[in-house]
Amino acid sequence: MNFDAAVLALVARIPRGRVATYGQLAALVGKPRSARAVGRVMSRADGVPWHRVVNSQGGISRRSRMTGMVTQRIRLEQEGVLFRRGRVVLSRFRWNGGESGSHETGRDGDDRDDARRPLGRRFRLGLGVSGPQVVASFWANGASGVTMLTVAGDRPAAHTTAELGS
Repeated sequence: MNFDAAVLALVARIPRGRVATYGQLAALVGKPRSARAVGRVMSRADGVPWHRVVNSQGGISRRSRMTGMVTQRIRLEQEGVLFRRGRVVLSRFRWNGGESGSHETGRDGDDRDDARRPLGRRFRLGLGVSGPQVVASFWANGASGVTMLTVAGDRPAAHTTAELGS
C-alpha cells in the first residue's frame, strides 16, 4: 500500500469524537518525519473524515479559504470535541490509533471515550459585522447561569446574566 492510501485508510478509522495529528498519522504509517506529506494527502482527501485531522497543538491548520477552517471546527464540535483557546483538548480527544471503536483511558483511570462529559464551563464566541464595526458576542454557561457579553468596536455594548432555575 502506498503512503497516500495508507494515510487515507488510517483517517477513515478515526472514530467520531476523536482527532489525530498530522505527525501522529505519519508515525502510524511508518514515516515519522512526514507530517507535511500527510497534510498534502489531506488537502486532496475525499470521502474520509478529513475534519478529524489537526496540527500538533490541536489547532486547525490554515487554509487558503477560511470556510474550510470554519467547517472543520463546526464538524468537530458537532461530534462533541471540545476546544480550549481555539485548540482541541488533545489530552482528552486524541485517537490512540487502535481499532475504530477503541479508546484511551487516562492516567487516573477516567474513560476518555466519553466526549459528552463536561469540562466545566462552556464558552462560545460569535462574530458579526454591524456597519463599520465588528461585533463579538461571548457566552459562558456556568453553574449559576448564562452570561453574555457583546462588544462593538472596543467597548462593551451589552452585558446580560440569566440565572438558571433550580
